[in-house]
Amino acid sequence: MQLRLRHVRNGEEPEGTASRMLGLLPSTSHRSGLSPPLTMSDLSRQLDFLRLVGHLKHVKRTGWVRRGIPEAESVADHSFRVALFALALANSYPAQIDRNKCIAMAVVHDLAESIVGDIAPSDGFTQDEKNRKEEAAMSSLAATLDDPSLLAMWHEYEQGATAEAQFVRALDKLETALQAVEYQSQHGRDLSEFISWARERTSGAWAHGLLSQIAALTNAQ
Repeated sequence: MQLRLRHVRNGEEPEGTASRMLGLLPSTSHRSGLSPPLTMSDLSRQLDFLRLVGHLKHVKRTGWVRRGIPEAESVADHSFRVALFALALANSYPAQIDRNKCIAMAVVHDLAESIVGDIAPSDGFTQDEKNRKEEAAMSSLAATLDDPSLLAMWHEYEQGATAEAQFVRALDKLETALQAVEYQSQHGRDLSEFISWARERTSGAWAHGLLSQIAALTNAQ
């Protein structure tokens, strides 16, 4: 098959890019008059935010570390695949949801851990203390980016009141279950507790059906 390439002028967004297809970025630029150009202050603030949340690439997920998993995944690894779960599974979810919003929420849901780390129940904090620490971290991140919607989306996820939040909260557990199955296969550890954990924290035929398929991978490997 012969590929046909189209020349793209400087500043022009190529057709068919992932950002345009997913609708995650606006298709207009500041030249249309709808958005002002970024100032150096804007760029500095955005880079500060990106450097802060980049710490997630180095925050190991506590559950795997404490179970002796070598080279355990980072929180960023987990969040990335939760976002991919949202991308792949949104259309199969029984409730009507906004897929783009779900992808964004998946990216946002653990951002606080870039500041407070991955707090586990065994760390000695009450749930209220954990929530306060994470809310303070998200408030700081939203202020750094000057984007209140970041904090609002995190609150929506935490409260689980919308269909999108319920979907992403389920994906958070399902991705962890899948990672447990993969680590179990790779390292010969019994991590079935994470399947039970995910089942206790999800509900409905859709989530439990998918979880059963994930659990079945243990026997197939």
